[in-house]
Amino acid sequence: MDAVRILLYIFVSLICANQGISEESQEESTRILNGVESSPHSFPYQVYLNVTGQSGEVEWYCGGTLIHPNWVLTAAHCILE
Repeated sequence: MDAVRILLYIFVSLICANQGISEESQEESTRILNGVESSPHSFPYQVYLNVTGQSGEVEWYCGGTLIHPNWVLTAAHCILE
């Protein structure tokens, strides 16, 4: 019975793994919310953080929430030091 259950879990996992984002829907856009393009400044509490390297390319980026005019709440992995 355990072997059947394991095979069932593997089968269901394989089916679910194939249900990801299609290549067609991976077009890059910076202001999409629920499939609708949002206008600039429509979410004034949302913050975009990035670090630009010497070449001018963005090395990493992260998001955050403005919780005070001078404070941004973000995930711990977004901070370098």
